[in-house]
Order: sequence, then C-alpha cells, then structure tokens
Amino acid sequence: MTFVRDRRLPESDGPSTPVAPGLSAGIGNYQDVVMRLSNIDPVTTELVRLRCARQHQCFT
Repeated sequence: MTFVRDRRLPESDGPSTPVAPGLSAGIGNYQDVVMRLSNIDPVTTELVRLRCARQHQCFT
C-alpha cells in the first residue's frame, strides 16, 4: 500500500514578495544559534521535533 500526500500549498517559482537582505541574514543567524542550543530539556526538544515534522509532513 502506497500513501501519497497531497501538496498543502501550490508549487511556486519563488517568494511572492522580496525578502530584505538584512532580514534574511538575521533569520539565518537566528536559526544557526537555535541549532546550537544544547541546554533544552528532552521533552521540549521532542515537542519541537514533532511540530516541525507535522509542518513539513515528514513524520520521521
């Protein structure tokens, strides 16, 4: 049995609105810092992982 998921959003050619270079760099820096955090408890880590899996529909 094969399970196929429907796309949640239509495929696009790129961002519909331009992102300011400073904002893009700031978001990138923020994401880098978050990925290096090591003092978050295991329950919170798992909740975030599950939320991201639901958002991206990967469930791994």
